[in-house]
Amino acid sequence: LKDMRQPICLIIKGKSSSGKTTILNMFKSLPDNLSEYIDEVSAAGFVSQSGKVEQAKLGEVDLLPKLKNRVLITPEMGTMFSRNENDLKQNFGTLLRILDGEGLTRHGGIHGTRGYSGEYKFIFLAATVSVPENAWDLMRDSGTRILFLEMPEASSIAEQTEKLLRQLNGEGVTRDKLEFLQNKTNEHIEALNQIHKLRSIQCPVIPEGIKPKLICLSRLGTRLRAEFGSEDQKDKRTYHEREEPTRLMHQLSHMMYGRAIARGSREVNYDDYKLSGKVALSSAPNYLGLIVNKIFSLKMASISDVVDSLPFGETKTRSLLNDLVVLEVVRDSNLGVGKKSQYSILPEWYDVI
Repeated sequence: LKDMRQPICLIIKGKSSSGKTTILNMFKSLPDNLSEYIDEVSAAGFVSQSGKVEQAKLGEVDLLPKLKNRVLITPEMGTMFSRNENDLKQNFGTLLRILDGEGLTRHGGIHGTRGYSGEYKFIFLAATVSVPENAWDLMRDSGTRILFLEMPEASSIAEQTEKLLRQLNGEGVTRDKLEFLQNKTNEHIEALNQIHKLRSIQCPVIPEGIKPKLICLSRLGTRLRAEFGSEDQKDKRTYHEREEPTRLMHQLSHMMYGRAIARGSREVNYDDYKLSGKVALSSAPNYLGLIVNKIFSLKMASISDVVDSLPFGETKTRSLLNDLVVLEVVRDSNLGVGKKSQYSILPEWYDVI
């Protein structure tokens, strides 16, 4: 895309063996040297201050200049998502700075001040099993620079059994199948490269019917990442949105553009929008997006309806539903003493679907 104002970072989140690495491996060796595949990325590697490397050779080991107009692929973000508070803040400080797309300058005691300034736009595709709570707190403070895509999980024993049977029957992802996917991906990218020059494509058109949905989705995604405050004078919990929805809408719209271009269209369609919807809800902390998606699908849901989709029990689920009530995303239709609460999406968010 010609109008790429900032890098896009998408992290696939899911259990081990859920298919995260399989997806990333499809892009492992893109044609025209478009991809940089690294098993683990450290924040210090983007602009090195290593005392083991001569200053004249530091540029050869710096990662950041190698990423310009390319795709960085990392199948394991565990190092970056350190649970140590100081390490996490340092890692995120570096990552969020480069995700502004304007380079990075660091000062070190050995090599002094060094780095890169100017336009450094790239795509960052990564994977992780989980995101620690303190990482979500930092992401709330720093705005929506990092997006997530939650991998689907087996929702029942029968579904899990069927998946295992397919594996036993040789219907899983084999080396031959993965190689086939890689080759088809490379062929498709090569075909696009022959039609378009790098960073030359104008943004596809977003139809008028999808624009209000995207605006509402961007507002919802931003609301779900809001910070909870203390109780106000009426003893009610409050929330505070740390940023406007503009950055999230820019990122979601670029994902729609990319999908439209990949299928050879100059206009976004509803399936392109649905991908952005999955990403927006996956990028909400504490399974809030998953809960919202469940209530959207059922229109009205009880705690027992929601808890089946979550990896914890009713007490935690009730707490998260209360959080959504505070955020003014869902309403609690309390039906009276002895009746189960029923939760529904507030009309303000109907345009999302």
